[in-house]
Amino acid sequence: MLSLDDMAIYAAVVRAGSFTAAARALDQPLSSVSRRVQQLETALGTQLLERTTRSLRVTEAGEVFYLHCQQLVAQAEEAERALQRLKQEPSGHLRMALPFSVDDSWATAVLSGFLAKYPKISVEATLRPGGVDPDDETMDVVFSFGARPETHHPVIPLGTPHIGLFASPRYLQRAGVPQSPADLSQHEMVRLTTLPMEVYSPPLLQGLTLNYRVTTNELLMARLTCADGLGITWLPLISCQRFVKQGTLVPLMPELHYPLPLWLIYRSASRSTPKVALLAEHMMSLLGSPGAWDALERGQGF
Repeated sequence: MLSLDDMAIYAAVVRAGSFTAAARALDQPLSSVSRRVQQLETALGTQLLERTTRSLRVTEAGEVFYLHCQQLVAQAEEAERALQRLKQEPSGHLRMALPFSVDDSWATAVLSGFLAKYPKISVEATLRPGGVDPDDETMDVVFSFGARPETHHPVIPLGTPHIGLFASPRYLQRAGVPQSPADLSQHEMVRLTTLPMEVYSPPLLQGLTLNYRVTTNELLMARLTCADGLGITWLPLISCQRFVKQGTLVPLMPELHYPLPLWLIYRSASRSTPKVALLAEHMMSLLGSPGAWDALERGQGF
């Protein structure tokens, strides 16, 4: 098997453009650097570099091999950094911005699990129901939903929860159960402006003329007024699962569930800090795996 150290030396030579510059950057003798690259060429059975007294040219095979060397060396360095993060107990204050409130057990389980693992980290969560700015430099991480955010900062996908229609048994007993999207025009509705149905819904729910009795930008208020029988509401399934189990909310027309991708945005300069990197890893482990949201929406916790 090829030596990763030899591959790193070869990549350094290609980047530097000469054996001399690479030896200086690596703080190694020139003869050692040259010998290691020659050993690599012998092991591969192909010429990677064409050498003259004045220049160094990378062969076609050398270009292909260099790309793979870069990737492997970068992965090895990241693995080493990950181990170093485990050795050092992370600490500090982590600021996050949320586009809507999360008062459900699944959300608190995510956060409490993270803080239990890293007791020296504190978290400050700020609600931005009017919409989050993906380039907000005052935040370490920002959560967003819908289309992939346009930002110069790195973005991590956190899976795809769903939105659906809900009503209370009391309301349905009084007003009847809608059987089709067109029936909604004859019902009272509660509008959540942070997840408007005219934007985040399938085509069958577009263009309807609806009677909104209550309009709010707060998810908790929308759900509570729905549970109180004031109308039908378009809400995240994950926020309603517990109330469906309790019998205070009823899902309507489940075939119209709409996927809502969730994203985590982190400041580029913060990604290398343990607290931000570990939060991203923690959330990905819980929410980023296939089927994670489907299980939560069926009422299966972490």
